Amino acid sequence: PPPYIGQSPPSPVRAPRSGLHRAGRAVAVGALQGFARQFLRKRRPVVVAIAGNRGKTVVKRIVTGVLSPHIQTRANPRSYNTEIGLPLAVLGLEINPRAWRAITKTLVQAAWRGFTGQPATQVLVLELGVRNPGDMAQLLRTVQPDWAVVTNLVSGEEDDPAAQAVLLEELAHLLRSLPADHVLVSSDDSLLSHLRQRENLQPALMAREDLRLQPGGYHFRSEACAYTVGGDWSGDSSAYAFQAAAWLAERLGLAPQAIQQGLWAASGGDPETTPQQVAGGE
Repeated sequence: PPPYIGQSPPSPVRAPRSGLHRAGRAVAVGALQGFARQFLRKRRPVVVAIAGNRGKTVVKRIVTGVLSPHIQTRANPRSYNTEIGLPLAVLGLEINPRAWRAITKTLVQAAWRGFTGQPATQVLVLELGVRNPGDMAQLLRTVQPDWAVVTNLVSGEEDDPAAQAVLLEELAHLLRSLPADHVLVSSDDSLLSHLRQRENLQPALMAREDLRLQPGGYHFRSEACAYTVGGDWSGDSSAYAFQAAAWLAERLGLAPQAIQQGLWAASGGDPETTPQQVAGGE
C-alpha cells in the first residue's frame, strides 16, 4: 500500500469493510460536517490548524499544553484528523464504527452539541491529515482555520515524490486561505521553501537552529520575547513545537511569563526552577 503521507495509519475513526456502506458513509460524513459547522458558528472558537508531514502530533500536544492552563483549549483525540475524525474532534466526540447503535448514538450527540454549542471551547488545535488530492478541500468544509502551523514535509530519501507532490498541493490550498502573517512554517524544509517561492508567500518562519544551548537551558527568541526551555526533549519536532507554542500564545494574548511557564513544563523543566525573567525580543 502507498505510504501514509501527512497522517497516521488508519485509526479507529475509519469504518471497517463490514460497517457503513458507501452511501451511508457519505450521509454520515455530511451530517457530521454540518453539525461541526453549526457548533463553530455558535461557539466561534479560534481554530489553529497543524499541517505537514512530520511532528504534527508533537506540535499539537505542546501547543495545547501551553495554552490550556489559561484558555479553554481542545485538540484532536488520537488521529482524528480525517473527513470523519475532524468534525468529531470539533464536537469533542469519539466513535465506535463497528456498531450501528454506537454510530447512531454518536450522530445524535453530534446534533445536540452542534445546536447547543457545547462543550465550551475558546481554542481548537486541530491536526489536518491529508493524503489524496482534494483531502484539504474536504477538511476545510468543516473548519476555516484562523492560524496555521506547517511542519516539515521531507522525511528522508525514502519519500515518495508523487506523494510529496500531492501533499504540497494540498498545503498550498490551506495557505492560500489564510493571511500570510497568520501562518508559521518551517524554514528548514526544501519543499516548503519551494512552495513559499512559488506562491510568493511570506509567512512567519521557525528553524531548528533557533534553539541554542546556553547556561540554564535552550534559548530562543520570538518577535517579542526570549524564552528558555528545559533539556528533557529531543528531535526537531519538539524544537518547532516550542516555537509554534510561543508564537501562537503571544498572538492569543498570553502574558510572556505564562508562556515561559508552559514551555518550561512542556520541556521537562523543574517547576521549582522555572525562569522568572523573560528578556525582551530583538
